[in-house]
Amino acid sequence: RMTAAAKVLLLGGTGGIGSQALLHLLDRNVHVTAIVRSAARLPDAVKEHPALTTLVRETGAINMSVPEMARHVEDCDAVISCLGHNLDFHGMFGEPKKLCADTSELACEAIKLLQPTQPIKFIVVNTAGVDHPDGKSDPVRGWGERVILWLLTVLLPPMKDNVMTSHYLYNEASKIETVEFCAVRPDDLIDGEKRDFFSSELCSVKRPSYTVHETLQNGLFNPGTTTRANVGHFMADLVTDDRVWAQWKGKFPQIIDVENAKKPTNKSE
Repeated sequence: RMTAAAKVLLLGGTGGIGSQALLHLLDRNVHVTAIVRSAARLPDAVKEHPALTTLVRETGAINMSVPEMARHVEDCDAVISCLGHNLDFHGMFGEPKKLCADTSELACEAIKLLQPTQPIKFIVVNTAGVDHPDGKSDPVRGWGERVILWLLTVLLPPMKDNVMTSHYLYNEASKIETVEFCAVRPDDLIDGEKRDFFSSELCSVKRPSYTVHETLQNGLFNPGTTTRANVGHFMADLVTDDRVWAQWKGKFPQIIDVENAKKPTNKSE
């Protein structure tokens, strides 16, 4: 069953995944408020869309107070965070080092403050480089992978940020009765065939080809790939399809392009 007249607060809507999620959400008549640092970086196809409200803040959402964030979350059915660190020196080692973790906590605390009558979804992009925070759900990695991932977590703030986000959701957000979360874990991200149109503009649209798995299917030495547009499509499904949300809420699903997926043990298309 499809959720009717959904309303979403989107963080990171100008990035590779966020822009694709935005296109898919608007295509499904979802009303989106996007907090961005620059409206010029939004996809051209959405800039005048009547269902899009754009809030420009030079520092993004990270420096908002909880009450201010709550004002933007109010009346929303979901909050989506596609925030990430730029792959340059400042993005890797500059501030804010805990961009994803701190923003996730901010959004969840805002939902908690609002005390909505129905839980609000919090959907965030994570990475297949981060194991399930319970330490047992994912297949055990080899010692070489464990050493490499430990070093990456120690040396690279963005990696540590992703780990902290995952652990915050599992250990803290899960205790907030009005928050239901899903942390999406793509594998090696690629642009693939970017989507910069609405389905109504074409006679037919090729359905994205990907699989979603409850546990990690690949390791560092045999990675799959995940197209950014496929992540955006899945995140829109989480917002608009009640059956998809019921399957994946409270979980850390891995999404992989279908041609790169291993023989699945847990599969949902």
